[in-house]
Amino acid sequence: MKHKNYDLPLKMKEPIEGGVPPSDIGAHVPESPELQLYRQELQDQLDRLCQYIIKSARHRIKGVKKKNTLAIQKALQGEVILSTAWGRMDLVENLLARGREISHIIGQIAQLEEEDYVNRFSSTSR
Repeated sequence: MKHKNYDLPLKMKEPIEGGVPPSDIGAHVPESPELQLYRQELQDQLDRLCQYIIKSARHRIKGVKKKNTLAIQKALQGEVILSTAWGRMDLVENLLARGREISHIIGQIAQLEEEDYVNRFSSTSR
């Protein structure tokens, strides 16, 4: 699976001064083999990076789906770090709120499990 939705300025998109469209500049001269090679190498490296990101996300999702508390905390922390790096403080706040809610629910479940255990296995319930 290749993801090629990169928004990199690999080619000029706007006309240079004088109004000549980039598509007309040197249209009769092909790119040098070295430039073509580097463009392909860049594309290959970006594809590999995308695959790494996808595999990493799948790994985090697997831990969360298993309801592993440590994996849930690490996944949330990782997403908070990424959102912070991208300057998305709205997402950071959302993730922190989700983390608090998840922690609260996990705490409630632990308390109810303890009460349930006591009720089911205490000598008075028999």
